[in-house]
Amino acid sequence: MDKIREEDLLHIKRAWCYIAPWTQTNEIYAPLKINGVPAGICVMSKKGAGSPFWNMMEIPLSPEAVTGLRRTNTLLVENPDRKEFGLAHVFLLAQLENGRIIKTETAPAVYLSFLMTNQERLFPDPEFIRPVKLGADLEEISLTFEKAYPPIQ
Repeated sequence: MDKIREEDLLHIKRAWCYIAPWTQTNEIYAPLKINGVPAGICVMSKKGAGSPFWNMMEIPLSPEAVTGLRRTNTLLVENPDRKEFGLAHVFLLAQLENGRIIKTETAPAVYLSFLMTNQERLFPDPEFIRPVKLGADLEEISLTFEKAYPPIQ
């Protein structure tokens, strides 16, 4: 594992957002913005997002979002249809032109698009949960590239 150099960020070829969703809704489209730039859409359904602990999805980032990536990035998950969902284990992964991979740390919380009742019963530490009023965009998530890995052989 190597340190990330500032110049590495100028050589990102492609990037992805990884999210583990949870929902009881048939279909949800949650647009993503990274650093204010439209980056992709997180498409969830109860069939594919039954548990945030094993249903990781990979969302390729738009070329515009890739170009705008920085050392520290702000991810905004929108909720235009006012649906209930949760997101866990959120991080960014990018491949550099030389094949090396860089990764952000994993977001420190579970982000909910609704306010929960009795959350102490569902999660051992309520500080771990970041709910918002139903219909609002999720709390902005700060993700910093921390690790660099050699190219995959």
